[in-house]
Amino acid sequence: MAEDAAALAWLETLSPPTVAAPPTCNGQRVRRFVPNNDLDAKGDPGLVEKVRAGKTWHPRLIEGIPRLLYVWKLSEDDIPSEYLARIIALSTNLYQLGRGIDMAWANASEVTEVELEHQLAAQPGRVFRPCSHATVSGLHLACPSPGSLESLRARHEAALGRLEPERVDGKDLLVFAQPPQPRFTTVSYDAPPARAVFELQSTERVGVFHAAPLVDAGALTERLRDTAALRLGEALPDLAEDIEQALVGRTPAGRVSLAPGRRVRLRPLPSIGHTHTHPGIRRLLVDVPGDCPLRPGDVFWAFSGLVAREGTVLTRHEDERMLHHYGIGNPGRRWRTITPVALPVAAARRRVAPEPESADTKGSRERIAEERRAVAAVRQALRHAGCRAPVQFIHVQREPFARRGARAEAFARRTRFEKERLWHVEVGFSEPISGPLTIGDGRFLGLGLMYPAPAPMGPVAFQVVAGWTGAGEPEQVARALRRAVMARVQSRVGEKRTLSYFFTGHDSSGKPAQGHKHVGFVYDPVDHRLLVLPPHVFERREPSGWERRQLRLLDEALAGFTQLRAGRAGLLRLVPVALGSFGQACTWVSRTPYVVERHVKRVGVEQAIERDVRGACVDAGLPEPSVTVKRTRGIPKLGLSGDLVLEFPRAVAGPLSLGRTRHLGGGWFVPQ
Repeated sequence: MAEDAAALAWLETLSPPTVAAPPTCNGQRVRRFVPNNDLDAKGDPGLVEKVRAGKTWHPRLIEGIPRLLYVWKLSEDDIPSEYLARIIALSTNLYQLGRGIDMAWANASEVTEVELEHQLAAQPGRVFRPCSHATVSGLHLACPSPGSLESLRARHEAALGRLEPERVDGKDLLVFAQPPQPRFTTVSYDAPPARAVFELQSTERVGVFHAAPLVDAGALTERLRDTAALRLGEALPDLAEDIEQALVGRTPAGRVSLAPGRRVRLRPLPSIGHTHTHPGIRRLLVDVPGDCPLRPGDVFWAFSGLVAREGTVLTRHEDERMLHHYGIGNPGRRWRTITPVALPVAAARRRVAPEPESADTKGSRERIAEERRAVAAVRQALRHAGCRAPVQFIHVQREPFARRGARAEAFARRTRFEKERLWHVEVGFSEPISGPLTIGDGRFLGLGLMYPAPAPMGPVAFQVVAGWTGAGEPEQVARALRRAVMARVQSRVGEKRTLSYFFTGHDSSGKPAQGHKHVGFVYDPVDHRLLVLPPHVFERREPSGWERRQLRLLDEALAGFTQLRAGRAGLLRLVPVALGSFGQACTWVSRTPYVVERHVKRVGVEQAIERDVRGACVDAGLPEPSVTVKRTRGIPKLGLSGDLVLEFPRAVAGPLSLGRTRHLGGGWFVPQ
């Protein structure tokens, strides 16, 4: 009916609904043999048993009442009474939910905000709410949008005539036409757990923090967990087995193991957010999933007033501003650990004797192999933690990322993890994700806690992993990189805004910008690495506030940058890499030709290049080097160039990019 279609068309214009789902568990896999759709191979319908195929059924079993809630929130001004009444009447005609084969039925009603909150609180399981960004444990669901109803109608009409007669080569054939796909919008959903923040306060001075050492994160969490479990078990003896599973993490004999996502999560929160902040543990975050067997109120009661250690008591606090530093409401693409990740034994480092002259000293190859195993284990840890966002790079080390952090080995004290299993980790994702994010075998004991790091204020590096043809000059590849970066930044800011000279190197009139206060682009033909160098890196200084804003824009624009069309050089496939130090040495060798900035008169070619490069080093704040010219050449419309070796009187730190074409990959030097 036209009234029904109008009501459904109105429904698809609403915002995505909130969904409350009951707790579920995986059932037993069953393999059944059913007739396959291939009877033509036999020709006789009586031989249907010959074309049976095995299909595996893996059901999900609903615990408790199989009830789901779909909630659309409306204001009084936006409710057309005739559409709402029609939707309520149509809901009684539902007989199947989604693509399931089980019978289903529905009822719809209009409730107030207070009634809705009561229903959601009484509904067992998890409540999924639409969000604007990806989350660690989120889902991506197809939701109706304007035009979905018409696309379903078109698909239905096309399916009725999908077999059409057609004459091909004098023969009448039935041709199958694929019906068009329906149109839906993919929406990210998150099911945030019930959350409470407890502060570690002094028992002698009310309202004063009594911080625990950062390296005691694992031992402190285990002690608080066991004490709260004992307290809760004494108050609720009938739930002893549920407490053992959901809070302690041990499965009693005869019970099915509980999925990790349904367990209570304890996260000790060190204070971060400023360079000079002491990262002591001053807070504890307790998360209770919606489908946890324990009620959130009971769990929070067990931790309230708990004595953490001598002179310290847990006090629940409503101030959740510190959670912003751990990605809650603050999505990020680059995440770093504040407490190290506990990886499996297979990814542990080899123990080395402490003597300085030990014969067991590790070589570079063994260290690289250990880091590669750790990186592979981190990928598995992300999957186990429910993080499905595409990973761009992973970097592992033992040293802390935070200025006042602690080495990974220090966290092994009074825990069940050997120090060789602990690693500090940095992960870059292709899209921003929200926290909190904890990974690894110790994620239920306060280890593997990560925080979103700010956008990098240094160089951005990409490794060319495929597509290089061996043709093309480094400057041509650098120019292709420049065009790609400007195009991505332009798409980020919009076509109506003009790019700043920070990216283009030109002012509003099109002339070269004064002072070279713009990014440079380098292609290293030996290491096959692409670099984007900000101006403060060239000048060895801290970035200004304006430059920091431009660098954040650059970081957002380069998200998902995996291919570069570089002309004769090929279609380059890129992988972002974490870039450490450029090295420090007295001797530097050019990887790309140095092009002179000024032509010195009445001297030879080599003398002209030597004088020019010495002046360029002095202008860059470097000591004057001795110069060895390996090869010279003249480039039309550009000038003299050469391959050089620079010997400084003292060691200088990189990067070292000099000459007229230093912003387009020329004059790139590496330490010898």
